[in-house]
Amino acid sequence: MRIEGKVHTISNRGDIVARFPTYIPKHSVVLDVKRKEIGKVSWVFGPVDSPYIEITPKQKILRPLAMIGRSVFVEEEKNE
Repeated sequence: MRIEGKVHTISNRGDIVARFPTYIPKHSVVLDVKRKEIGKVSWVFGPVDSPYIEITPKQKILRPLAMIGRSVFVEEEKNE
């Protein structure tokens, strides 16, 4: 199952800040709508019920401001 979040802003360092409806573990892989990896979670902060996550991009983003408002996803790990 995928958990959807929205890109909120881009930090001065070029990291992506997104908001998710639930806690996302640090080092989780973050995907775009085409299931392409855009980066990994480096920091989780804010309210527990709807935290912000900071994503360190896998590569330099050419048009970072164009990402604001876009959906990003994390694959929920299966507990078997």
